[in-house]
Amino acid sequence: MKKYFIYRHIRLDKNEVFYIGVGTMYTDKRAPNANPYRRAYLKAIRNPFWKNIVAKTKYDVDIIFESNSYEIIEEKEREFIKLYGRRELGTGTLCNMTDGGKGQKNVHLRQHSEETKKKMSESAKGRVFSEEHKEKLSKAKLKNPSRFWKGKKFSEEHKENLSKESKG
Repeated sequence: MKKYFIYRHIRLDKNEVFYIGVGTMYTDKRAPNANPYRRAYLKAIRNPFWKNIVAKTKYDVDIIFESNSYEIIEEKEREFIKLYGRRELGTGTLCNMTDGGKGQKNVHLRQHSEETKKKMSESAKGRVFSEEHKEKLSKAKLKNPSRFWKGKKFSEEHKENLSKESKG
């Protein structure tokens, strides 16, 4: 049975909580001395707001709750996030991007507005890449071609042209 935990990150310069997170306790028979609260100490897979804070100041990790039930952990995470409040909403000090309970699972559900999509499109139009940049892009495509071409559909005409090119 898995065991879960809730942790908080505390800024040492202001002595305030800036992040609430959830982790699964790490237990590996091959590495019995590994930290079971590994997720709380990882700096990878964090949002830009979290990274900005950590770049400015040191922080402390505090494990605040453990449970065998993920449902209870989700509920408690929501409670703690509501208690401390989210900075982006102007309700508190946390840099969490969600109200909790779903972790990274619901981040991809955010949709850009049509206005934002239009701005991104306009800013990308007419962009000129240096020859060095084009070369790097080309190498990246060649390094893992199956990943680059995955899901792309070609017309029969295009397929014939590719075939002719490869045959010489």
